Amino acid sequence: MKKILRYLRSSLGYLYVCFKWVILAALVGCVVGPFGAMFGLALNKATVLRTADPRLIYLLPLGGLVIVFLYQHFDPDGGGSTNQIFVAVREYKPLSLRTAPLIFVTTVITHLFGGSSGREGAALLLGGSLSGQIGRRLQLEARDCRLMTMCGMAGAFSAVFGTPLAATVFTLEVVDVGSMQYAALLPCLISALIGVWISSGMGLAPTAFAVADYAAPTPGNLIRVLLLGLLLACVVGILWGLVRAKRGQQGLPWGPGIALAAWCAALFGQNLIDWYLSLL
Repeated sequence: MKKILRYLRSSLGYLYVCFKWVILAALVGCVVGPFGAMFGLALNKATVLRTADPRLIYLLPLGGLVIVFLYQHFDPDGGGSTNQIFVAVREYKPLSLRTAPLIFVTTVITHLFGGSSGREGAALLLGGSLSGQIGRRLQLEARDCRLMTMCGMAGAFSAVFGTPLAATVFTLEVVDVGSMQYAALLPCLISALIGVWISSGMGLAPTAFAVADYAAPTPGNLIRVLLLGLLLACVVGILWGLVRAKRGQQGLPWGPGIALAAWCAALFGQNLIDWYLSLL
């Protein structure tokens, strides 16, 4: 009888935790979903404006100065780095609330004036900063605030890109490379589903790409993709070596060679890309 009661208490405990995180994840999705949708719509609008008037590229230096001013005065320690969100999850330290409007405004400015900036890291910072603060306001434990941050990351990513499954898996993988945070699977998925549902209701279409016929999985194409993957792996390895050398206060090796490669990429990069695509 005691074993049965102990089993029932354990089962009720699991049900309580599950119900608790279903509610919290739904709350996070409802909060970050609209912000993610507004972020995606603003980026789309900025891209349309920049495409319609290419002269906006000349204002890019001014936009860069504005971005530097904003971060120096409002977030001098963070600087808009995606590493902020990873540190927040690993060290149980929620991001400050000002990270959300800063990453929103600066990313839109970058896209408007033709700068090179992705949406992935910005979406993670946007959702993670909002949901982390929700956990703090609810006075949750540090471990729970960590999970709340991950829910916000998945919800915002899903709202921006319209990919709830990819958002969930990406969030579970990217926090700790080489390990999966399975405890966050259900909450992140719920937040991601609600986020994409809200963003689609606000008129943000999911990101979609048409696969051309020349990208068919033929043996020749697979070999080319493998070779490209090896080449990119070598590039990443060299870059990581340079970063480690820089952290160790050492001089960057192969400096002249890197400068020459950069000039070649700037002058002949498009021709190389066209040549590669012609092989497919």
